[in-house]
Amino acid sequence: MNIEIRHATKKDIPEIGKLFSKVYTTPDFDGFTLEKSIEYMNWLFGRCPEVAFVAVDGNKIVGARLAGTKPWFDGIHIVDGEIFVGKDYRGQGIGLRLTEKSFEAAKKLGATVVDSATFIQGKHTESGWDIQPQFLNLEWHKKNGFHVIEQMAIISGDIDELINKTKEHIAEND
Repeated sequence: MNIEIRHATKKDIPEIGKLFSKVYTTPDFDGFTLEKSIEYMNWLFGRCPEVAFVAVDGNKIVGARLAGTKPWFDGIHIVDGEIFVGKDYRGQGIGLRLTEKSFEAAKKLGATVVDSATFIQGKHTESGWDIQPQFLNLEWHKKNGFHVIEQMAIISGDIDELINKTKEHIAEND
């Protein structure tokens, strides 16, 4: 198998979206439909096409790495990245090669930092990941040079609930 790593193009988005949907659909989670996956990949590609790469086996896209960049007080950061490799191609270093190319391209744009969110659970065994094997986890990221910022947390909330809570707090302070 001769896997080529190349820049992604706008024309690749439907196939990238199809792979993303397949990778992120599990018996426990089916939230990324093909339509939503393509929409998401279009958005992500549009943020910074220069750092978008695909792994190709012949004419078939078997992995991808897309991310955005943002200016920050200490330089340009790579943000909102996604990396994924098809099930039959995992464990061959494709994800690492995609990451290397993406980070090198980002560095040429002036990036100095990569910010990322990842799953905490799961562990790597000799035969691969034993929990949700399609998801890279915190230990993989640490092994590859990332560190946890203890003072930060990923937060999320339902927009209607957040609006209601905000209104309650405003009323309390009036």
